[in-house]
Amino acid sequence: MRFYKKLYYGEEARKNKAKIFSKIKRNSFSSDTYLITLASNPENLLDIISANVFNQPHFKKQKNHEDILVVGIAKGEAESYELVRQIVDEMYKKQGDFNIREFLEIKG
Repeated sequence: MRFYKKLYYGEEARKNKAKIFSKIKRNSFSSDTYLITLASNPENLLDIISANVFNQPHFKKQKNHEDILVVGIAKGEAESYELVRQIVDEMYKKQGDFNIREFLEIKG
């Protein structure tokens, strides 16, 4: 798992930034933590993934989890939706389109 250099945070996640990252490094995700990632399907913009997914054995066996790029962190499902809305609004205002990779300046 990689993290976007200008990571987005929901309000509650921002308050607990250090604690969240400490848990992520230990693979001890909090049940109310949601990660906003680049979509696994190129037809979509972003995925919202409950941190609980990362605790499941099948995920730990996957080899492609290093390919996941986290662009945002939220505390709670409602905050994750709001954070995605903020990212998409900011992107559209800046570019007038929905090219998330260009907006985040991600190559390839």
